[in-house]
Amino acid sequence: MKILITGCTGLIGGHVYKYLLNRGFDVHGTRFNTITDAQKKLFKVDLTSKEESNSHLSQINPDIIIHAAAVLPNSYNSEESAIAASKNQLIDKYVIDYCQKNSTRLVYISSAHIYNREEALPSLTESSPIFPEGSYLQQKYESEKRIRVALKDYLIIRVSSPFGGALKKGVIKIFIDKALNNEDITLYGRGERIQDFISVKDIALIVEELVLKNVNGIYNVSSGEPVSMRQLALLVIEVTRSNSKLVFDESKVELSLNNNFSNKKLLSVIDGVLKYDIRDGIVDIIKK
Repeated sequence: MKILITGCTGLIGGHVYKYLLNRGFDVHGTRFNTITDAQKKLFKVDLTSKEESNSHLSQINPDIIIHAAAVLPNSYNSEESAIAASKNQLIDKYVIDYCQKNSTRLVYISSAHIYNREEALPSLTESSPIFPEGSYLQQKYESEKRIRVALKDYLIIRVSSPFGGALKKGVIKIFIDKALNNEDITLYGRGERIQDFISVKDIALIVEELVLKNVNGIYNVSSGEPVSMRQLALLVIEVTRSNSKLVFDESKVELSLNNNFSNKKLLSVIDGVLKYDIRDGIVDIIKK
């Protein structure tokens, strides 16, 4: 079984590539901003180019494509988000078209943030209302719809908030950097906003199991145990043994969005439970 992973310089794609390679799979990868390494079967490819995309995919002729490549904006509601969405639309189109033409199985990395998170529901399941906020998330959902129409053999995984050793930005990284420098950590309001974090190590394990079991459909990939920003900050301070203090800025209150993403459907098809928690992730990030 030959597997092609796109976006191997990204957090999810890079970790899934390394994990499956170490597990002995015949793995090939694409990346955009680094040179080709033929020995590792890692190739520099501009997936926004129809010619480059089709040429490389045809040359590899994979049995499965794990599609993690995407341009990530710093904010969902920005001009940058619209630019990222336009590039991602091309990337996804060429990959989906290839899979349709060649009957190639596609594993598409989507986002759990496409749901209507203002809904007052106990948890957000795969059948919950969709309301993507901003161009980036809207494009993700448009690609999901295209996949469901064009392909028979597909798996869409809606990831909550991934974290891990190569994390370069985001709230966990910000808190860690503050704590390592013994700087105060500022929280908006009382730090009650919640977020569901899942380790890229668990994501890699889940992808492997779902691929080997030939699971199709749409699955939330989340921890199912969201934490508040206050809990996260206190945990970072504890793990780093920092002298940082919490500062509450009540003049800025973050919008309370529903980040309770249900993973019950996922747990019904995989063996065991998730293995890595936020504490493990914090330690990994510090080591990196």
